[in-house]
Amino acid sequence: MANAKLKVTDLDADTVTVQFNLAGFTALMKAHFSAAFEEREREKKRANSKQKFQTIKRKVRNSDTGRSKLTTFYIYTDIVPQGNLVRSFEPANSQNLVWTKLWQEVTWAVLRPRDKQRLPFKAMANDTEPSEIEKIWNLLQDKPDSKVPLSSTYMLGAQAKNNEGVSFTDLARERFLLNFWSYVARIYLPIIVDIKGKVKLNGYAIAIPDIRHLAAFCHHFPAILRERKTKELWGKPRSAIVRNLEETGLDSLGSIHSYLSQIKSELNIDKLLFGIDVFHIFRPQDKPQSKPQILSIKRYLPHRNAIAEFTKLQDKLYSPLFRQQYWQNLTRDRPRIEGFYTLLRDSPTAETIKNGWFCQDFRTVFSPNNNAMEQKETEVITSKENEKPDSTNNSELNQPKEISIESLLLRLLKTYTRHQLERGFKLKWDENWNNIKTKELKEIAAYQEYKKKRQQIITDLHHDLCRPRQVHEFLAYFAAKFTDVYQYITTEEYLLLAKLIQTEPEQIRILCLLALPVI
Repeated sequence: MANAKLKVTDLDADTVTVQFNLAGFTALMKAHFSAAFEEREREKKRANSKQKFQTIKRKVRNSDTGRSKLTTFYIYTDIVPQGNLVRSFEPANSQNLVWTKLWQEVTWAVLRPRDKQRLPFKAMANDTEPSEIEKIWNLLQDKPDSKVPLSSTYMLGAQAKNNEGVSFTDLARERFLLNFWSYVARIYLPIIVDIKGKVKLNGYAIAIPDIRHLAAFCHHFPAILRERKTKELWGKPRSAIVRNLEETGLDSLGSIHSYLSQIKSELNIDKLLFGIDVFHIFRPQDKPQSKPQILSIKRYLPHRNAIAEFTKLQDKLYSPLFRQQYWQNLTRDRPRIEGFYTLLRDSPTAETIKNGWFCQDFRTVFSPNNNAMEQKETEVITSKENEKPDSTNNSELNQPKEISIESLLLRLLKTYTRHQLERGFKLKWDENWNNIKTKELKEIAAYQEYKKKRQQIITDLHHDLCRPRQVHEFLAYFAAKFTDVYQYITTEEYLLLAKLIQTEPEQIRILCLLALPVI
């Protein structure tokens, strides 16, 4: 349109001013409602649908078995929202427009799941002007501050009336802006694991930024989106698939924080955003006309330390149980070790101390350089087990030294475990195993036997520590259990341990239980 006027005249931290005439407004809304007919493949036929389709057969390889199977695909011609602005945010190396396709999927599945809500797009696909454009223009011209109803298309969770009979309304000019909020939302795909161990997608997690500095956000956000990874899994962007909701908020904040750090901007993430609101929405795939359900709404604040911690550990933690608890601690600004005692006490041992990934994650996070439990080296086991206490340098013992009760208890547990292996099962760690890869270790019978018996000892300790006991019973148990083998401790360590085990036995029990995954 040659006479179209559409121009941003002012943009600062809090406001934006846009000028447009009817031609400019029409061009804007046509771009927003742009749609086209496209062919889309499905592995299953649409239930209760009279829509025409074509079929095609091709071999599909099963990633689990490695075998290929001839599979029938059903091809439907559908109206698809184009999302031209979203396309402009695609990374340069994106060949399949994976992020745009995900936005298109969510637009149809969540924002406009019903045919009536898609009428403007259908009109554009048929090369006609949507009637909604004239209606919105007249409303903005005549009654920009009038109250108008809100639907879930404009605001997630909105409805005609809530349970108390209160209507969802907004000003006409404000509702007009809500047409465009989905362009800045980040879309994620949470997964769940069913009782058979099969991984399934569990709806959508939509992360909506609460903007603090509008001008800076508009300047940086397109570049942040263009840095997204395009590797695919199940036909979706792999980096959009998350194991729990905490990862949605942390990943959204983390990508912004990383970008600002790379460009060495003086603008910090907490000056750019107030936070990010994450909506977890589920809609049954087998019910096309069903209403999307909001399962939860969570807000994540831009705590820089938590974001930096997540960015550092995001690709280094593997246990879903561990990740969820640790990310929750980060997002809620809690002590890093909080909640893990409850997990170890109440969760099945197959998911905790018997789970290799859980124990590895425990060691990764609570290592000497990044440890909420211990302040000293946790992996060192004294080599002076057979040395008598009086042969130790007395001048060294007499020097005041800060004692870490966590390190002391870990050392006692490690020494106990090793002695039980040597005395009860006649098994010792072979130093040659240190230089052998994990895959090759699985083929060594001696290593597998050592690992099995060691796990048995740790599991027995877990059961003992979780068993309810009175104070005097726990004191007797602790003394009998860990003094049954020779333990090398200094006088100062003995006095500290003796005092705490009488005054705070529950703390000792908790610390021992927390030490089991890192033995």
